[in-house]
Amino acid sequence: MTITVHIISHTHWDREWFLSCKFTAEWLIPFFNSLFKLLDKYPDYYFVLDGQTLIIEDYLKQLSQRKKIKAEKKLEKYISQSRLLVGPYYLQPDWRLVSGESLLRNIIIGHQMAQKLGRVMKAGWLLDNFGQISQAPQIHNGFDINGVYLWRGIEADPEHIQSEYLWESPDGSQVTSVYLLSSYRNAMRLAEYSDVAHQ
Repeated sequence: MTITVHIISHTHWDREWFLSCKFTAEWLIPFFNSLFKLLDKYPDYYFVLDGQTLIIEDYLKQLSQRKKIKAEKKLEKYISQSRLLVGPYYLQPDWRLVSGESLLRNIIIGHQMAQKLGRVMKAGWLLDNFGQISQAPQIHNGFDINGVYLWRGIEADPEHIQSEYLWESPDGSQVTSVYLLSSYRNAMRLAEYSDVAHQ
């Protein structure tokens, strides 16, 4: 029997959680340098940029004009090829703590930035929300997003947890949902266990 496993390579970037953005921004240049090397070396490698575009904005702000132009060309190349997946959001808010208008504008700005760079990832990336709102499928449908990845904030019967299901808003809007049972980092340290990784 053959089992196919899909590992989604992605970053989880907390811009201002345990440190201020002044410090977390310092990690972006080495991060993107490493990411570009991987994308250059492995033509079949894909990477999800945490569902947001703000990380790109903060990265580019730190570069000289010459380096910024070079970095933008690399970003545009990989995003246009769908090897670097960005958006659909500008940033990752907690959906229960901000207004509906803020959520809509967040997606509008994220779409505009991602489209300018080549392509918008049309998948919701709600992995670190501490709660969800019932209108999330309706809002995503309004932007032609029909699938989402989730972790925190899901109310589920512990005896009947499903990793895939249809999430429905009160108005009947639905999105296909993938619930990451063991968080967004469930294979984070897999490379440290080569005997398991090679099986």
